[in-house]
Amino acid sequence: MGGLPTVAEAFQQAGVTAILYDPRSVGTSGGQPRNDIDPFQQIQDYSDAVTFMRTLPSVDSHQIGLWGLSLSASVALSTAAFDKRAKFVIAACPVTEYRYDKAKMERLLQLCFKDRKASATLCFLSTIYWSVCCLLNLPTTLQP
Repeated sequence: MGGLPTVAEAFQQAGVTAILYDPRSVGTSGGQPRNDIDPFQQIQDYSDAVTFMRTLPSVDSHQIGLWGLSLSASVALSTAAFDKRAKFVIAACPVTEYRYDKAKMERLLQLCFKDRKASATLCFLSTIYWSVCCLLNLPTTLQP
């Protein structure tokens, strides 16, 4: 086992109550559209988790902290700035700055569009191939 469950287990073994959750619209959490990463909503989700943790009898409501990795670390830091109930933050590799070269971004987007167009063409051609094979009763392992 690796990843976040391992981190939560390490916290538990150290006597720290930990809660794991997926922010709305990602992982096992509900929400639409799927995989919509919205740091402002995630700040609210962190705050909601703090509210929930404060209801647990095993939790000292005056010693609640936040932990996050990468973008979640930045969300945890931002949450603590707004929600004073969080008394500390462990921020592992937070995203603190985002910049990009406009020319590089335009080239990258053009490559993405080209790749998407090629994938769509390949999918269309495989569908035609599969349909013709089915109509002519020819064997095929290719599925559209």
